[in-house]
Amino acid sequence: SRKYFASQFRHVFGQSLNDAWKEWIAFEREFQRANLDSLRRYPTTGYRDISTLALGSVSRAFVDSASSSLIAGIFHPGAVAQLAAIPLAGGPPRTLHEVKGPALYFVSSLAFDPARRVVFFTTDNGAWRDLNTFDLATGKVTKLIPDGRIGDLAFDPANRVLWAVRHFNGISSIVRLEEPYRNWKLIWSLPYGLDVRDLDVSPDGHTMSASMSEISGRETLRLFDVERLAAQDTSSRTLWDFGHAIPSGFVFTPDGGALVGSSYYTGVSNIFRYDLARDSMDVVSNAETGFFRPVPTREDSLIVFRYAGDGFTPARIAPRPLTDVSATTYLGERLVEKRPQLKTWIAPPPSAITLDSAAVAGRPYRALASVRLSTLVPIVEAYKDRVGAGWNAEFADPLAFHSFSLSGTLTPQGDLPGDERLHLSARYRRYDYNVQFQLNPASFYDLFGPVKSSRKGYGTKLGWHRMLIMDRPRALELTTHANHWGGLERLPDAQNVATSAGFDQLLSTGAELRYRNMRSSIGAADAELGHQWWAEGDVNSVRFVRLGDATWRGFPFLQGGLDAGRPIPGVKNSSLWLRTAAGIASSNRDEPFANYFFGGFGNNWVDKGDPKRYRDSDRFPGTELDEIAGTNYARGMLDWNLPAVRFQRAGTLALYASWMRVSIFSGGLVTNLDDDDTRRKLMNLGAQADVRMQLLTQMPLTFSVGYARAFERHAGPRREWMVSLKVL
Repeated sequence: SRKYFASQFRHVFGQSLNDAWKEWIAFEREFQRANLDSLRRYPTTGYRDISTLALGSVSRAFVDSASSSLIAGIFHPGAVAQLAAIPLAGGPPRTLHEVKGPALYFVSSLAFDPARRVVFFTTDNGAWRDLNTFDLATGKVTKLIPDGRIGDLAFDPANRVLWAVRHFNGISSIVRLEEPYRNWKLIWSLPYGLDVRDLDVSPDGHTMSASMSEISGRETLRLFDVERLAAQDTSSRTLWDFGHAIPSGFVFTPDGGALVGSSYYTGVSNIFRYDLARDSMDVVSNAETGFFRPVPTREDSLIVFRYAGDGFTPARIAPRPLTDVSATTYLGERLVEKRPQLKTWIAPPPSAITLDSAAVAGRPYRALASVRLSTLVPIVEAYKDRVGAGWNAEFADPLAFHSFSLSGTLTPQGDLPGDERLHLSARYRRYDYNVQFQLNPASFYDLFGPVKSSRKGYGTKLGWHRMLIMDRPRALELTTHANHWGGLERLPDAQNVATSAGFDQLLSTGAELRYRNMRSSIGAADAELGHQWWAEGDVNSVRFVRLGDATWRGFPFLQGGLDAGRPIPGVKNSSLWLRTAAGIASSNRDEPFANYFFGGFGNNWVDKGDPKRYRDSDRFPGTELDEIAGTNYARGMLDWNLPAVRFQRAGTLALYASWMRVSIFSGGLVTNLDDDDTRRKLMNLGAQADVRMQLLTQMPLTFSVGYARAFERHAGPRREWMVSLKVL
């Protein structure tokens, strides 16, 4: 076969993948046009929008009569996920409370106690869900159960009981919570392969509905007796067999006499009504793009969410039983008619596999003893603008608990002293700490651009990392280090600053505490809301040998920073951030090891790491790298992130661009605040554009272009251009 899948496609089908894709788009448009024409053979259901704003993703919704509004979880471009009140008379939604950790499509699982006007909702919906309440009257939020792993909430107003579905180890279970709802009781763990969802309890508290999925793909709407279910009698009545069409969001009408919900039974998500007394199902809508999550009211109309390209929009429809509704044609259905042999392409059921005979006896996993050579590759690196070549070997256990790397290169240029031609690096890494030894370290990225990390000398680095809080998007992490260097000509973290006379050894120790809580909305290319702060303390202990005497001197550093940002109202996916930092060190300004250094964008032409390095506290675009020094400093910056521009088609199949984002920033920096003679005050103004590209559809690349001008009293304005391609 051909090496690249697009070449193999041409080899097999005799045409390019791009041409075939164009043909597919033309076919798809005609195919869907025919489906729409089929639906319009019968009158489509009219609707009246409640809100002019598409809400993006939505949860189950409830009517709050006291405020005459619809309560739901929403998540749309330009706003973080939230509980919102949508006025039934029209108007924009009102934010009630942010939803932490939303799910992409259903946002959060909600239930409503109308008597006390309390909303039950879940957070961390992509992890181990927390159960919370929101009081509509007071705005108070209470966390009831952390990491409860329960969802599909349903409130029984007659008995004041909360029902839910809990998922654990692939098993779905129905659980019951009584006031104060801080503990759950297991009622029924369903057999493996059976799933239940969309619970709802009748207004009188006697019956509960649920949608059930079987491993065969069969979908049914079920009815349980609440009293018997609470006594762990799991018998149920099948109201309707939907075949392979999933019943979604079925809820009781206010009088308890019927259930309304949606299903793709006809190929389009329409609203269905099951009459419990007549034991009959009616379709009550003929939608073109689909109606979802019906909310029954005591009026003749029904609130639904209609699908639109930019999200779900709440609307009202008149639910009348229809006798004629057209079904759409499924593409798979047409394909099977054209190629009948596809009917034989059926995977055997899981029961065809004898798992007992396939079982393997377990044994303890010894990670360190399982370390093996994983890769051995030739490498190229740069050292002091000279090119060297060598090898890199990686060793790791299969689960990557332990990893070792060993690399060595040789720079053969004759103008280098003999003790600088060999470059070695050995590193051991575990999830919480790492150890590294380097001799004359070189770097591949030093081949490209002004930023250099290669150094003459030898060093040993020890690092330890621990997550103190991991509750996304909240995170608090502690990092400590102890580094030793000898034989240096330049400072380890300031390439353009020479070591002072008599330098012999450097021992640098320190710790950093960093907190993050930053969120974004759908369609964002960067964080839009939140804050982060960090605090760091370091000590440079330096050994000097001067006039035959060896002495150690200590230079302490203490610095920290705070970033905070918010979305810009009325502009989707745009945000404004204030980024601040300040630090203080010892007052010995003549000693390089006692100073902070600033300057430049900090990106190489080919680079790794975050492309937006101008945000770092030691960067100041518009000036040279390490140009600005001080034993204390204060830095502030306004950073405006514009919405990302997304490309429909830019590039080729092997290399294409998906989006571009632009940031405009302006900052100020003051160093040596305590000394008028050496104090420096600077400001800058700049912009950076980042283009996200895909190489061979798998590897993301970021191409960045930046420009900044720096201004300082008694000095002419300076400028800096930056071009960078981030490859890792």
